[in-house]
Amino acid sequence: MPGDNRIIILCEDKAQRYFVRRILEVFGVGNREMDFRMKEKGAGAGDSAVIRSFPSELKYWESRKNHSKSNILIAIFDADVIEVDQKINLLRKELNNQALPDEDGVGVFIPARNIESWLHFLTGAAVDEKVDYKKNHPKIEKYVSEIKTFAQKCQTRQKIENMPPSLAAACQEFEKIRDRL
Repeated sequence: MPGDNRIIILCEDKAQRYFVRRILEVFGVGNREMDFRMKEKGAGAGDSAVIRSFPSELKYWESRKNHSKSNILIAIFDADVIEVDQKINLLRKELNNQALPDEDGVGVFIPARNIESWLHFLTGAAVDEKVDYKKNHPKIEKYVSEIKTFAQKCQTRQKIENMPPSLAAACQEFEKIRDRL
């Protein structure tokens, strides 16, 4: 695995990369510390690419985790039209039916229906995670202040009311990487 970045982020697309980058920046992580690995153009569905690459990236992370307390592996992929639990099962299948890692340093984030659902919530709107909000939020770059405000609340562990279930689960998952940031 090339590079010696301390945080490897597996993601589907530029929107997810932008969202994660802005969150990590609030926590003081510099661009040189992040290694984003996205699917290649024409490689099929982005979520499948993340799921397929997760086992090898996890193995690589495990080989490095004791070298530095700050090594982190993040995987983010949309639930799309199926339930989050079903996406977790697909990931577990790639891990030979093993449970997802439950240790500090590995976080799996699954926006339902997609990252735009989380953006929709961050703008103050109610969210139905079965609705596709991509048309409402076509340019994620326009929401930098909402993303950073959310990250600051996470940083100070402020309670956020009425979060959609997948975002609430992501906040719980985030606790597994917080101490390494």
